[in-house]
Amino acid sequence: MVTRGQVSADEDGGAGRGETLRRRRLALGIKSVRELQQRSGVSREAITSAEAGTASAATYERLDAWFARQESGEDAGAGQVEFEVHSEEGLRVVVRGHITEVEELARSVARIVEAIRNPSDTPA
Repeated sequence: MVTRGQVSADEDGGAGRGETLRRRRLALGIKSVRELQQRSGVSREAITSAEAGTASAATYERLDAWFARQESGEDAGAGQVEFEVHSEEGLRVVVRGHITEVEELARSVARIVEAIRNPSDTPA
């Protein structure tokens, strides 16, 4: 069964199938193969091969299933983070989106808040 955006194995050859995957990736706002790898769990090498039209059938099936879940909203919220910080000075920082390194985000926001609180201590 072929779903929206999916290309069957014999339709349009590998190159067309790869281009379809690339378009689906971009339509989801995923700008790089690295980001797709982080979000989907599929290796960068496999994704690169798939977008070039030279991946295995199993790779195409795995990516098609992942894209179908994203496009249907089935995985909505999975891996999504909302991070909010309020400072005594009235500063409010809100980050929403797919975050893979939550602890690094927390450290970065803390550095930003500290830089706003003490601008003279911030390196030039």
